[in-house]
Amino acid sequence: MKYWMLACLSVVLFSCDFTAKKANNTSSDKEESTVAYQLKIEDLQDKVFQTGETILFTDSCVFDYGCDCCAGDLIFNADNTFYKDSYCESDQGVLMGTYAVEGNTLVLKTTTKKASLEYNYEYEADESVEEYIMHVEQVKPMELKYTASLCGEKLKLELTDVDEMAIETQADYLTAIGMLREQGFFDALGIKENL
Repeated sequence: MKYWMLACLSVVLFSCDFTAKKANNTSSDKEESTVAYQLKIEDLQDKVFQTGETILFTDSCVFDYGCDCCAGDLIFNADNTFYKDSYCESDQGVLMGTYAVEGNTLVLKTTTKKASLEYNYEYEADESVEEYIMHVEQVKPMELKYTASLCGEKLKLELTDVDEMAIETQADYLTAIGMLREQGFFDALGIKENL
């Protein structure tokens, strides 16, 4: 019996030591993968970044979305305007505004309009009604400030004072813009074509 307990205790102690070493390696790997970066306006133009909560960001520089309403995109145009697209399983909201780089900080200034494409639950009972309804509302303008760094070879933007970040993607800019146009966001927000 004594040998059995000694064997169990050894396994537990070994497991704890291994877990602690693994946790220490993971955190140092993550720290090493993030490097300060001097942001330039050209780094953003005609690019798409994924957004999400910091807690959903993994050591491999991607988001692990396991929730509803926790994902989005930042789409940067060459004329220093942007679209902040937030989506859930059934709804989607878009803000727009202008952006500028001040030192190593990205500053986004939103306009007072927000467009939301919301699922019409009446559609489930009556398919003759619209499946999605576009709403436009007046919102308080915001100023959002992000600091830039590199995560691996990707540009990472961390929102100051809020637990949100963005990571550069390989998503096609024209496809992202085309989706917003097709879904009716350009019309709803009064966006003039600049492509």
